Order: sequence, then structure tokens, then C-alpha cells
Amino acid sequence: MTRVFKYLLVNLIGKLYSMASERDDIPILSGDSETEQNIESIDAIDIASSSCLDERIIGVEENREQGCCTKVKNALRGITTEPIIFLNVLGWTVQSSVTTNLLLFKVCIEQQYDNITCANLTAYPEEEEVVQKIVTTINMYIDLVTNIPAVFFVLFLGSWSDKHGRKIPLMFPLIGSFLSTVIYFINAYRVELPAMYVLLAAVPRAITGGFITLLMASYSYMADITKIQARTTRVAFLDLSFGLGAPIGLLLSDFLFYRLEYLGNYGVSGIIFFIAVIYTIMCIEDTRGPFSRHHLEASELSHKPSIMCRDLFDIKNIKDTFAVVKKPRPNKGQARILLLMGAMCSMLFAFGSVNIAYLYTKRKFNWTYSQYIQLSLVQIISSILGSIVSCLGGLPLIVTRSIISKVVPREELGKVFSLLASWESIIPLLSNPLYTFLYNATIKVFPGAMYFLNAIFFINASVIYM
Repeated sequence: MTRVFKYLLVNLIGKLYSMASERDDIPILSGDSETEQNIESIDAIDIASSSCLDERIIGVEENREQGCCTKVKNALRGITTEPIIFLNVLGWTVQSSVTTNLLLFKVCIEQQYDNITCANLTAYPEEEEVVQKIVTTINMYIDLVTNIPAVFFVLFLGSWSDKHGRKIPLMFPLIGSFLSTVIYFINAYRVELPAMYVLLAAVPRAITGGFITLLMASYSYMADITKIQARTTRVAFLDLSFGLGAPIGLLLSDFLFYRLEYLGNYGVSGIIFFIAVIYTIMCIEDTRGPFSRHHLEASELSHKPSIMCRDLFDIKNIKDTFAVVKKPRPNKGQARILLLMGAMCSMLFAFGSVNIAYLYTKRKFNWTYSQYIQLSLVQIISSILGSIVSCLGGLPLIVTRSIISKVVPREELGKVFSLLASWESIIPLLSNPLYTFLYNATIKVFPGAMYFLNAIFFINASVIYM
């Protein structure tokens, strides 16, 4: 609008000068030398002003062209942690359902069933029931091993990142995911290894904080570099990376599995995580700490490796994190934080059925892996289209994170997001055993009972938002 106003103003001045120079209704005496000098001076002014105006108009046009390029460049520069989330979701989606398939085959062999039975397990309901119960139990153990250490890790790391920066918390989970994928690759290469060896893949993720730490660091970094007015939009773009990574990962998973089998899936997944690590190292400029240009909010002495390691395991980090929700805040800020976290956790509780969804479809509908992937893709795309049409899908989680980031000051962002992340990591410790127990108990009579439990948690979240 400013450029348009300047352009109109320049044109208006030009027209006024033109009108002044073209006026011929004033009688001029030829013998009046003073008048002739005035006319010459007016003509000189007119020529100079016209050339000046032309230059200004050309400058406006050039600025307009440069403005489009600048907007594109600024949009590209605004991309920070979105590719990290996208690559992480992509990497795990490529291998998640394949891992369940691998466990089914390993457990089936361990139960001393023949290869024909294991290759077509859905045709043998009794054997399938035995195998699925063991697989759901192993998946539950994997989640417990992954999330229990992550709960404590993220509580320390949130407050620590407020002082030493977000880059290290961003890199740790990606390195852990890469190492976990290597262990999965070895288990797929040596199929004869016991199924419980798959549990070892949970260890690198556990000691590096897992996906929960990555979320905490991503949202904290986003809040660091974004103005308050733009945070809801930035959170939406960050969450959009989830939606883009999942369907692409499903397509890639199906393509790889039926051409390269397990090794192809785990190999590509490992490459994706490796790219994510390199991107984080090369492209993410930290807002504070040793990787920041300006070393914001911390002295040079505090960035020494020995001090950083000591601060990481300082019990004060946990105290500071929990103090965020205890602190009285204006406009009922404390109550808003607690209620929003409660609603978010209630919605996340319903995701406990995700790990069992593939087993449920095999048991109930005799779906193959390819059918499950294709129909899951339809579900994801339908959800995305529904969100676009209704403008409501996915908003609760986006708005919740955005509101929480606006309630607390900038220096407490890492603490509040680490507390939220710790709740998100505690939820699977409760939901996965619950859904595993419910599925195993109802597998014969009503395996879909878990979806009624989902509805209860979503209703609870809706009541809180009201």
C-alpha cells in the first residue's frame, strides 16, 4: 500500500507540473526580459522535475519487481525447523508398520510355526491370536523403554536449552533415531535373531530424548525467532510438516517394501535421518548458546563444555520447569496453562491405538501390508482435505501450543514446552499398556473396543475447551 501511495503521489506531482507548464491563458509581453527569464527558469524546472519523476517511477517499478523476489527469499529464509520435523516423521513412517510386520514374522518363527503359516498368518486365526498378543506386548515394552527415560531427559533439557540454546536438543533425537534405525536394519538382516532384540533399538532413542525432545526444541526455537502475532501461523506450518511427512512416508514405505523388502525401508529411513542431522548442523542458526552468533542471554564462560554438561544434570532445571505452572500469572494464566495441557494430553491419549491399528485391520479385515498402507493413505489425505474444507481439523493442537507460548515470557519458553513434552511422553506410558490390555482382552469378541475408548478421551478434551 505504501508503494502504491508513493506512485500515485509522484504521478499527481507530475500532472501539477505539466498543468503549470502548459498554461497559455496568461498574456506575456515579448519585450519583458524578466518575464522571459522566468519562463526559461520554469521550463528548466519542468525538465528537471520530469526526469526526476521518471527516475522515481522506474525505481518504484524496480522495487515492485524486487519486492516479489524479496518475499520469496524471506519465505524461504523463514523455513527453519519445519524440514527437521518433516524428515523425522518421514523417516519413522517409512519403517513403523514394517517393524510390526518384522515382529510378526520373528515371533511366528519363534513359536515354531512353519513358513507357510507365517507367510499367511491371517488364514490361521488361532496362531494369529497367539502371535499378535506377543507382538503387542513387545511394542508396549519398546514404548516404555523409549519414553520413561525421555520423561526425565526432557525435563532437564528444557530449562537447559533456555540458557545454552536449542541446537543440541534438536540434534540429539535425530542422532538417536539414526542409531535406532541401524539396529532395526541389523535385526532385519539377521532375521533369525530373537524378536526381543528389537528392544535394543529403543535404547538410542531413550538416551537422546526421543521425538518428545525434538518437539520441545522445535517449538521453543520457533517461539524464539517468531513475533507473538505470528506464532499461531508458524505453529500451523510446523504442524503441517507432520501432515506432509506421513502420507509421503506411507507411499515410500509401500514402494520400498515390495521391491527391496525390510532392508530397503530401514536403509532409506537411515539416510533420511542422516540428512536431517546434516541439515540441523548446517542450516539451523541457534538463538543463544555456543552455536549462536550473538551468544544471547548467557556469558561466554557458561558455554564451556564442562559447565554445559554440569548444567544439563542440575536438579534446578526440574524445579524451574515445574515452577512455570505454579507461578501466578495475570488473566488466569496459570489456570489456562493447566487446562490447555490437560486437554492436549487427553487428545494425545487417544493415539495409544495407533500401534495396534495395523494388527486390528489384519485380524478384523484380513488386510495385507499393502492394503493397510494404501487405506491409511486415504485416511490421511481425507483428514487433510477435511481440514482445508472445514478449517477446523488440527486446530486444537495448533492453537493450544500457540496460546501457551503467548502466556509465558520468552525466557520460560523452553521450560513450558519441556513440561508439555514430558506430559506427552508420560501419556504413552499409560495409554499403550491400557490399549494393549484392552485389545488382548477383546481380541476374540470385539477387537474394535479401543476406538470407543478413543471417543471418550476426545469428548473429555472437547469439554475442557468449552
